[in-house]
Amino acid sequence: TAKFGWGNMEGIRATFEAGHMDRKGLVQGIEPRDFDSVLMATSKRGRLIWHSGVYCGGMVSHCDRWAKQVRLQSLSEIRSEYERVEFWR
Repeated sequence: TAKFGWGNMEGIRATFEAGHMDRKGLVQGIEPRDFDSVLMATSKRGRLIWHSGVYCGGMVSHCDRWAKQVRLQSLSEIRSEYERVEFWR
């Protein structure tokens, strides 16, 4: 399991980048399955800023940093909001 550098956004970004390099047995899926990890990214100043959630039944549960609560959004909303969406199992 990756250790997160919660001290700043750069530490979190670096953890996601390291996870892409060392997958520890995870396999990327093309189409989502229930309980897949969902990685979502947007671009900012030429870099991808990653966020994560869990897929189940057409919905993605994830923590909304600004609202300070867990949100449940449809996959179509997630796809329209984020530039890159990946599914991992």
